[in-house]
Amino acid sequence: MATTTENFLVECSTSKGSFSMTFHRSWSPLGYGRLLALFQDGYYDSTYLYRVVPNFLVQFGVSSDDVMKEKWSWKNSIQDDPLTPERPFKKGTISFAGAGPNTRSADLFISYSANPGLGKSPWESPVGEVTSGMNVVESFKSYGDISAFNKKGPNPNKIRNQGSEYVASELPEMDYFKRCSIAVPASAKVKTAMVASMESASSGSVFDGGLLLVNVLIMVISGIAVLVILSRICFGKRGRRKAARALNADFEMASLTGKDN
Repeated sequence: MATTTENFLVECSTSKGSFSMTFHRSWSPLGYGRLLALFQDGYYDSTYLYRVVPNFLVQFGVSSDDVMKEKWSWKNSIQDDPLTPERPFKKGTISFAGAGPNTRSADLFISYSANPGLGKSPWESPVGEVTSGMNVVESFKSYGDISAFNKKGPNPNKIRNQGSEYVASELPEMDYFKRCSIAVPASAKVKTAMVASMESASSGSVFDGGLLLVNVLIMVISGIAVLVILSRICFGKRGRRKAARALNADFEMASLTGKDN
């Protein structure tokens, strides 16, 4: 399944194409819980891939939406998870981008290569990996590193406060997420539809039951009429009399059934 209690799969469409990420509870339990909530809330939809440094990483997670900023701001950061030295960063590894101990909020980065320098800080415990579309991830437009390390680079604070106005005027080719959604397997969708149908039938009104009975009666009478026509063709006058008697008997039975119900 795409989603279990131990992992979940996210499919994202971007301005350059689509890719998917899988997150693992065992890698970073607290981080996993935060990300599940973020993706369920649609936090990353329409946000920018604002820090793209070739052969190093791509970073994202700054929202300019007032509601999202308030709900998932730095003041609501989560505690760090224990580091796992046995899980080094490789191409496609995903981690929160923090600014010190216990500062993980919503910013994430994807590593572009095996990088022994990452994962040393307490807030950089891997939480997931890119599972398809890494070529899309590597194609995002780079404006160099962010303004903290490159004066002419993208400024996350301006993105947060000015949003698309700032990006359109100074970073017009910056790539962005269109939508990210937690994937649901096709089998689960079919099962859900079947359950909904069964629940609807079991909770039907008396009126629905009456309509069902009328439809059954119509089907019975229609079937009998077909038999009469066939009997005329096949058995002549004697067959017609027998069929007529059968028609009367069945029609009376159907009428009695309708009265009983």
